[in-house]
Amino acid sequence: MQREEAVERINSLGKWYQTIKLDEGLSTPGTKDFGDPIWEMLKPLLPDIRNRWVLDVGCNAGCFSFHLEREGARVVGIDKGERWIDQALFVKQYFEEKEGRLLSVYFSPINLFFDDRVPNILNHMRESFHIVLANALIHHVKPLDKVARYLSDIATEMVITRLVKDKGRSDLIFTDEMKNLRWGVSYNGLVKSPKSKRYFMTYEKIR
Repeated sequence: MQREEAVERINSLGKWYQTIKLDEGLSTPGTKDFGDPIWEMLKPLLPDIRNRWVLDVGCNAGCFSFHLEREGARVVGIDKGERWIDQALFVKQYFEEKEGRLLSVYFSPINLFFDDRVPNILNHMRESFHIVLANALIHHVKPLDKVARYLSDIATEMVITRLVKDKGRSDLIFTDEMKNLRWGVSYNGLVKSPKSKRYFMTYEKIR
C-alpha cells in the first residue's frame, strides 16, 4: 500500500484513539499515550504466549492484538464499536501487505456484555482462550459480577486488566468477584515507562 493511500484511508476512518506505528514516519493519529506506549508496559507482565489463543476484549483499533500476534499468539479482537473494528481491519491489511504474510489475528464487532447474541457467543467462546486481555474495560462496563463471570468463563489460564485510574473501587469489586470464581491475583501494581505509568492487574486460574 502506498503511503498516500494509507494516509487517505487513515483520515477516512474518523477519529483514532490508539497510536499505532505503521512505518517510519507513519502512525495512526491516536491519543499520545495510548496504544504502542502502553504495550511496552504490558509486555513484561505476559507469560510465554507462543501458540496461545488470546481474546482482546475492547480491542479498539487492534494495537495490542497486533503486538500479541507478533509475540507468537493467535488473537481474536472484539469491540462494540464498528468504527474501531474498521480501523483494526485497515491496520491488519497494511501490515499484511507490508510484511507479506497473513496475520493470525481476527476482528469482529461484538459487544460481549450487551449483545442479544451473547448467550450463544459466550457458549461458543467458553474456555476457548488461554488468556483474556481486558484493557481499560472494567471501569466502563457494569455489573462487575457479570463481567468477571464472562471473562472467567472464556479464559483458561490468565485474565489481564488495565485500570483507568489507580486502585479505584471498580478493581476492588472486580477482584473480589474473580476470587469468588477461583482466580488468584498474580500481579497488582503500577508499571512505569519513561513518559507514563499505568495500573495493571493479572489473575491466574486456581487449579
